[in-house]
Amino acid sequence: MLGENLQKARLAQKLTQEEVAKELYFSRQAISRWESNKTEPNFETLIALAELYESDLSAFAQGIEPQKRKKHINLFAGFGLVFFNFVLGFWLIITTALILLALYVSMLLY
Repeated sequence: MLGENLQKARLAQKLTQEEVAKELYFSRQAISRWESNKTEPNFETLIALAELYESDLSAFAQGIEPQKRKKHINLFAGFGLVFFNFVLGFWLIITTALILLALYVSMLLY
């Protein structure tokens, strides 16, 4: 995983988490969280880590499986969409009917 690869690269350079933290202006706890896979550094930070560890980004990515995105349906959004379309359609039909009725009445009066 990414954290293990970051830790291996850091240890290969004989750096402590504290030294890496000072160099990159992060806390030691942030470095620890990255290495324990609790959080992940952003892409710019990965580039800085690669430069610091004299490595390339592909070394960090070894053994990492791409994550599959989970598709899910947001029921509230679906309900809102149906409700909105129902209300919009209802008022559109009523408005059209009233306009046609007004035209019909105006034709009868003239």
